[in-house]
Amino acid sequence: MKRSLLIVTLLAAFSQQTMAQSADAGIASVENQIRDRWRHSIMLTYMYGSGGTGADSTSSGLNYHSLMLSGEVSIFGGTSIWGALPLNQQDGPLGNVSGIGDLMLIVNQKLFGISSVEVSLGVGARFGTATVNEDSLPQSYQSGLGSTDLLLEADFISKNVNFGMGYQLAGKRSINSITRLKRGDELMFRGGYTYRGDLIDLGGEFVAIKPLQESSVLNPLSQGAEFINIPESDEFQVDLLVKARYHFSELFGLTGTISVPLTKRNTNVDGLTRVFAASFGISLDL
Repeated sequence: MKRSLLIVTLLAAFSQQTMAQSADAGIASVENQIRDRWRHSIMLTYMYGSGGTGADSTSSGLNYHSLMLSGEVSIFGGTSIWGALPLNQQDGPLGNVSGIGDLMLIVNQKLFGISSVEVSLGVGARFGTATVNEDSLPQSYQSGLGSTDLLLEADFISKNVNFGMGYQLAGKRSINSITRLKRGDELMFRGGYTYRGDLIDLGGEFVAIKPLQESSVLNPLSQGAEFINIPESDEFQVDLLVKARYHFSELFGLTGTISVPLTKRNTNVDGLTRVFAASFGISLDL
């Protein structure tokens, strides 16, 4: 039944366009919160995202909820290890799925400083720790991406201005039985400004993501293991991200973000599309 539904909806997705959407839930999610680098910290964050309504009804009307525990440990002065593990829930017309998401770990190394600008490199991975065949639903309903991806990033950060670039090397094809999704690699650029006050930090940032290959899925018209590319799944995407942090004290803070897309994304087969996303959390800096 679900395989038959996928045949119809994928064919519809190839010929129709959806409303404006973005992929802020992918590689861009690594740096979405205002935080102080090179300090021990713990953060608990709730995130909500709406996938909107579009041509692909296997992923239309999806809402995403995530409770993420993250933390950073500073070692050797100029080295830090950042990690995050989410508990996710996806609700949509085909059903509801919840479970542990994909674990992310990144090691950042401070290289040098130029005037007031710090230059650092990061290497890490997004591990495919989530199950991707819950209730025999498509990949967009699952709590993870179904692969282990390599993450690379370079950051140029001053007190108020930040610029960064990242690369996500996509891993193997997902074992999701409906789509067997294989995502393309992603290149990301981001830049923004943060006002830092005594009690409140406010920031704005543009995030640009370019998938370098189209994603591919099982051909729903074939009985064998034949894969087809999804047209326009390598579209260039730009998001606007607004961030804030309120300092209760030197140790505790309240964080919040709002993300809106500025360009179209005509597919959500990977479950990363959002027409709107917001989060809030509490942080402890040690």
